[in-house]
Amino acid sequence: MTQEDTTVVSLEGTLGLRDADALAGRLRDAIVRGAAVEIDTAALRDIDVGSIQLLAAAQKSAAAAGCGFAITSPPDGPLRQALVRLGILPASEQCRSPADAFWIGGGAVEMGAAQ
Repeated sequence: MTQEDTTVVSLEGTLGLRDADALAGRLRDAIVRGAAVEIDTAALRDIDVGSIQLLAAAQKSAAAAGCGFAITSPPDGPLRQALVRLGILPASEQCRSPADAFWIGGGAVEMGAAQ
């Protein structure tokens, strides 16, 4: 992917329930453009389960639209910490499945894929 064919959606600060509509709109707009979508979490401080659910839904929507969808995240950043707290990712650095790799920047995979 080159930068010209990638739409970057930067997540910043603390994302919670109050931010859900705006985040959903940003993700929808990025997918509608038809380019690959990259979620940049470098400036993220915290994220709630609702926002994580929006990311999972957006990945499915991007796949249905034929768009790539990837997350770039610091190895022990707030996104990973939230995913571990919620039991989505293991506390160890080791991925249990291809879906785990999606959340930690291992590329676009179909959420809910067979493990």
